[in-house]
Amino acid sequence: MKVLLVHPGTQHSRQLALELYKRGILYQYWTGFALAESNVFAVCLKKISARMYKRISNRVIPELPSRKIKTLPLLEFKAIRALKESQSNKELILFTRNEAFQKQIPDNIIQNADVIIGFDTSSWILAERCKKFGKKFILDISIAHPASKERAYEQILKLYPDWFFTLNRKTGKLIQIEEQEMKLADKIVVASSFTQKTLTENGVSNRKIVMNPYGVDASDFHPVYNKQKGRTRFVFVGQVDARKGVPLLLDAWMNINRSEALLTLIGPISDSTADFIKAHYSDVEILGKVSFEELKRILPEYDVFVFVSYFEGFGLVILEAMACGLPVLTSVNTCGPDVLDNGKSGFIIGLDNAQELEEKMRYMIDHTDEKELMGKSARSKSELFTWDSYGDRWEKIIYEVANDK
Repeated sequence: MKVLLVHPGTQHSRQLALELYKRGILYQYWTGFALAESNVFAVCLKKISARMYKRISNRVIPELPSRKIKTLPLLEFKAIRALKESQSNKELILFTRNEAFQKQIPDNIIQNADVIIGFDTSSWILAERCKKFGKKFILDISIAHPASKERAYEQILKLYPDWFFTLNRKTGKLIQIEEQEMKLADKIVVASSFTQKTLTENGVSNRKIVMNPYGVDASDFHPVYNKQKGRTRFVFVGQVDARKGVPLLLDAWMNINRSEALLTLIGPISDSTADFIKAHYSDVEILGKVSFEELKRILPEYDVFVFVSYFEGFGLVILEAMACGLPVLTSVNTCGPDVLDNGKSGFIIGLDNAQELEEKMRYMIDHTDEKELMGKSARSKSELFTWDSYGDRWEKIIYEVANDK
């Protein structure tokens, strides 16, 4: 079995590449920029500058040999530079990168593979080429259906119109491209029941969809129990914008007693969003984007993780927070219902309900002992979601697709 894995960016594709390699079925992994841990440049950079190495750590893949990694770095670096200059054109920038990336994969690479795996928003040309050569194509959908996403945006704008500038809307053309990818796929793999629901409500056959939750390496995270008593420290990790539920979180936060709690936002944030939050919620701490290595170090020091996203394909950071021993407050539109024991390792919050979120935050403040027990439960539950199990399920999916005549 030879599996070609194609992803112009990052997300969880590097983890999938490693799992396929461990099972002896990875033919090649094509991406924008990635390095094997044994790569000479990666080794030298790690020795010369730990700070610079941390900046590319999410592009370094341990255990995967360089011969399996094929990159098109100029496309990726050009896109990164363009995104730094203009976040408002994010969708167009990524579309341009993804279009060029798919065209540069040689025909013979596709022809030599048995099964090709591509990702949403970057596979419409790849899927067509697979059909041309009679190859099986599996689409990994990392976020839920784009039409449902647009409806979620309309909901956000009605509730929080002042946050309009944080929403990157998709054109009808881009939505059609994603729908085309779904039609061309022999099988669609999603990570959460929420994503699956949005696909079926937009006409995708349930028979075509397989759910495969992501994993987490629990050994990467080290919970801190018996923490110093004091104010309850709530933390959010993710893109700081409206889609991720930050307005809902801040709405609930307004009624929390500041002498009893602290709130920190971690993740990429635009200057305009940071200025808006500072102007209206001056007591909220904004850390901005941190490296994965830094996140592993600081996340366990908090008490409660809050991630009430309005629209999420999964929300891997939920599992990471659970692995840190943090109880989780999250929404129904994430992987929460799939990975949390509601009321035991955290709480599932209904959207449009700042009052419910406020109540659960107050519960965490008032029930210190229960909060720690929930954190331990979250850690235990996270240990059930391993990357190894994720890889096993992928292997089964691949062979079923390959053998389906």
